Amino acid sequence: MVKIIFFDIDGTLIDIDADDMSDKTKYALQKLKENKILIFAATGRPYYIVPKFDGIEFDGFLTFNGQLCLYNDEIIYENHLDPQDVKKVIQNASEIDKACMAASDTLMGANFYDKKLDDYMLIADPNGAKVLQNFDELIKENIYQMMVAATKDQEPMILKDLNHTTCTRWHPDAMDIIPATGGKGIGTKKILEYFGFSADESMAFGDGGNDKDMLETVGCGIAMGNAIESVKQVANYVTKPVSEDGVYWALKHFNLI
Repeated sequence: MVKIIFFDIDGTLIDIDADDMSDKTKYALQKLKENKILIFAATGRPYYIVPKFDGIEFDGFLTFNGQLCLYNDEIIYENHLDPQDVKKVIQNASEIDKACMAASDTLMGANFYDKKLDDYMLIADPNGAKVLQNFDELIKENIYQMMVAATKDQEPMILKDLNHTTCTRWHPDAMDIIPATGGKGIGTKKILEYFGFSADESMAFGDGGNDKDMLETVGCGIAMGNAIESVKQVANYVTKPVSEDGVYWALKHFNLI
């Protein structure tokens, strides 16, 4: 019996260029709540820019790609970047003229303007890659995630000489930098442990590369029809694209709504 379901947001609950869920998707989440199934948003976004949806109340949040997980505003798991690695990422990025976004539990910003980074951040945040005058002060805080507008072939340059850090991505032109011990899969596992649920009592929906380990952690991983091929390959089921209400149709298929 499924007791908890994790939902990626961008490309899963909402289309990349949309601000709201479809009526069918909202109906599906509301029915899950009525059926006493916990719903968690599982996103690469910081908690403070997770969008609000009229009529939908998530039970909890897996944010920063799993580095900060909350239930009823209580932190149930957190995992931040190594401070020395944060400085090294900034140095590595500067060597190839790339700006860095850094995000703490209350604030995020960039060290200088980078149009590609700004375009990436605008997908999730109307402020985009806001340049912070006090960036040096921000990186003294616990940093849960960094973002750099680097392509796949530039990853080795950004991650050069890092001891405890890796990256994940859901966009071809940008990378999310997280602890090597992190990821949505780890966050999902920690939440299941918190509730005492087995993997078989969980389900997850996703479409991007940063969703892959989450789909492999739960009992039933569902890839959206618009998911990248590597995500579809690890999924237990592939549903319709987000533009065709894939979440709704998958939950109907599994008789959960």
